[in-house]
Amino acid sequence: MSSHFQIPQSWSSDDAIGSVDALVTAWLKQQRWLYWPATTSEEDHGSSTNADQHRSKRRRRCLSAPTPKYKKMPRAANSDRDDASITSQSSAPSAPRPALRDRQILQPTPPSSLAAKRGRSSSPSKKIRQRLEHATPAIRFVAPSSSVDEPTSVREVKGSLMGAVEGYIPRGLQGHFQDSELVTIVPSNFDDRAPCSDKLWNKVHNIFKLAEQAQRRQKDENAWIEICRKVLRTAGLKDNNTTKLEVISVQTQVISPIYLSRDAKDASLNKRADLALAASRDHIEIASLLDKFETENPDFTLSHLVDAYTSGVPVLCGIEVKTSGGDGDEALTQLGIMSAAALAKHAELLLRNADMGRTSDCEVPPFLGWTVVGHRWDLYISWQAMGTGLDVAGGISVLGPWPVFTGSTVSHQDIFKLVKLIKTVVQWIEDKQLEWFKRVILGNVVVPQE
Repeated sequence: MSSHFQIPQSWSSDDAIGSVDALVTAWLKQQRWLYWPATTSEEDHGSSTNADQHRSKRRRRCLSAPTPKYKKMPRAANSDRDDASITSQSSAPSAPRPALRDRQILQPTPPSSLAAKRGRSSSPSKKIRQRLEHATPAIRFVAPSSSVDEPTSVREVKGSLMGAVEGYIPRGLQGHFQDSELVTIVPSNFDDRAPCSDKLWNKVHNIFKLAEQAQRRQKDENAWIEICRKVLRTAGLKDNNTTKLEVISVQTQVISPIYLSRDAKDASLNKRADLALAASRDHIEIASLLDKFETENPDFTLSHLVDAYTSGVPVLCGIEVKTSGGDGDEALTQLGIMSAAALAKHAELLLRNADMGRTSDCEVPPFLGWTVVGHRWDLYISWQAMGTGLDVAGGISVLGPWPVFTGSTVSHQDIFKLVKLIKTVVQWIEDKQLEWFKRVILGNVVVPQE
């Protein structure tokens, strides 16, 4: 027999919903037969003592006492209690349910007017770009098309870069490629005259492995910035006095507010890029020109940044880096703000020298930059529309990207193309943009030969 409490079948529904005390008392009655042996007369058990008989009598008096009656409490109308769980006997009938035709029909509630006006929220980068298009000066992001009115200087930049889209792999390194890679390489992409060495292949292969690991392991932005630095060093931007340009980290550097576009609420729109190419003070010629400029203009700066060092060197190119799967629109917005600020600074320097009668030039060279999102490198060209100084009538235009000028680190072939494209861009910056600075801004100075 089970020791658990079992509900007698003879109970009525009134007993089933009685008080807790009644249930406990009934349970004790039942437990008497489970745990307490029935008392017998002294003739049957002559060995029983008087004390045992006294205890047995007390137990019988306690258990034979009548069960107190309690008033039944009315049940709530919406009670979900199931009487069948207490007794197997039929319970009191419940209230009848309304017929299906009599039930209330719920009508759909239209959304509130506030929610209807709110709609889907747009990304912050798109909102900033909309504000930039109506700011002063305006910054417009333009996709390449036949309807874009490109200045002559922009068309010249594109023409000079066309030489980088073929013949970018040294012929002597063809044996390092796997057969699966060779079938995707057009024969014209090999260059018989380009110098080749195992050292160059090892650099490209190292970049390939680092980029593949960063993609597969979902590394953060700092890992991709380091890969970007390795690509730039492979393209010839080394930390020595033989190059006219140097790579500077500008992640934490602030743009001077006077060179930022301002919206209708007179709020400056400030975003920072990650890397910049600037004139190198390690180069003898550049260092002499910059020292002379500082001597003649101790309180004047040469860049749009307020950093103690970077403010004294011309910033000529910007690079914004995002991790794989990052927001490309945000990267372009950051590059566009930096490019516009740099062009505003160059225009200010041009206007200052023109007022002093030092130059007759009236055009600022275009400003080039990249957005790097994971493997992908997109090139953009920014220029200042017709205007004078900081009062730019037509604003700043940021044009790009072009598929033909898009680089990548996803394969060895793409890395070789990217390296040659960077070399071509650096050559244009040195020949055109830096020479413009030397001639128009810094002046002609006799410097010692290298």
